[in-house]
Amino acid sequence: MKVELLDTFGNDNMVCNVARVSYKKIAAMFTLEENDKLIYYLAKHKHWSPFAHPKVQFRLEMPIYVERQIIKTAVGVDYNSVSGRYVDFSDTYTTIDTWRKQSTSSKQGSGEDLDEKSNAIANFIQDDVVDCAKIAYQKLIELGVSKEQARTILPLNLNTTMIWTGSLYALIRLCNQRLKPNAQKETRDVVQEMLRQVKETNLFTTSLTAYNL
Repeated sequence: MKVELLDTFGNDNMVCNVARVSYKKIAAMFTLEENDKLIYYLAKHKHWSPFAHPKVQFRLEMPIYVERQIIKTAVGVDYNSVSGRYVDFSDTYTTIDTWRKQSTSSKQGSGEDLDEKSNAIANFIQDDVVDCAKIAYQKLIELGVSKEQARTILPLNLNTTMIWTGSLYALIRLCNQRLKPNAQKETRDVVQEMLRQVKETNLFTTSLTAYNL
């Protein structure tokens, strides 16, 4: 899985400028401390719209089952993915090394790791399915089957590439939903890396901190 921050638009000052436009004032009229105080106030009292103006854009490479979890948080987001109707993207997969047991407290979550023997069997099954899918896909293509139909036999750990463009607030919502302990680990890993790269820009430090990120 790969995460690449492609572009950003705006910063903490933009959040302040949007919030203060009602009073015909801008961030430059205030001290850094006053601007930070405003951002904390906005976050605390759920005035989310100023955080919807800055934007971030990523290129994400991940398995389809992770992509589905990412795009469920869709408010304030635009995304486009590689299409199996146009290209053959059946050759790269994200495989699991360590398998987890089904959670006993959550219908959709996972629990502790499988024992070594069971893990080895699970890895064998996974490799067998991926190998069979690759061969079957190529045979269908050789038969003249359309790509849009041939792709239907491919498993969910097939890798895809997506451009994800969202508001700062959309990223905050994504983090709040997908960084929870009960979120799937593979999805948490992608979202955590998205957050890390945005933090490194130092453009939205106060805004992210105000939301405890």
